[in-house]
Order: sequence, then C-alpha cells, then structure tokens
Amino acid sequence: MKQIIAKNRTEAKKFCEGGSLNSQRAAYWKQGSIAYRFERLPGEKDPTWREDVGGYWWSAKLTIAQKLGINPISAAAAAMGRVKSERKTATSRENGRKGGRPRKAE
Repeated sequence: MKQIIAKNRTEAKKFCEGGSLNSQRAAYWKQGSIAYRFERLPGEKDPTWREDVGGYWWSAKLTIAQKLGINPISAAAAAMGRVKSERKTATSRENGRKGGRPRKAE
C-alpha cells in the first residue's frame, strides 16, 4: 500500500488514479479541520473518497489527524457544528430576522 499526504483534493485524486491497478493507494488531505481520503483498492479503476477519516498512518504511531496537524478536539467540534437540528434552524432564522450575525468590534 502506498500513502501520501496531499496538498489538496486534486493532488490526492491524481495520486490514487496513478500506478498499477494491482496496488492499493491512499492519499489524505485536509480542508479546515476535516480530514479526507481518496483510496483505490487493488482491481478497482476509480478511487473513492471519504470525509472525516480516522485511523492510523502506516507506521501506526500517529493518527491521520495528527499527521495532518488537526487538533482532535477542534475536529470533533467542527463535526458537531455540521449536525443539523430543529433548534439550530430556528435559532438561525431568529438571528436572520434580527439582522444576522453581529459585526466584530474593531
């Protein structure tokens, strides 16, 4: 298995599409505090991608998040922020009626 830390999605996809179809290839990249992975398994033509990947780097000493420099607490908070609920929707509407997010004091 070959793995890399890519700069972006395009580089990750290009890496996974290359090489022999008999080899497994994985490329990780981050966007904000979210880790993503492109992976192609042996025998597959096209790679697949996933969001919020976990697990360990091939050395098994570092997690993928650590390798990408992502703070696990920040990643968890970001994941919770993406969860939709009726309460968050209602609060957002109410704030919109009041003129939206307040401006930062300069």
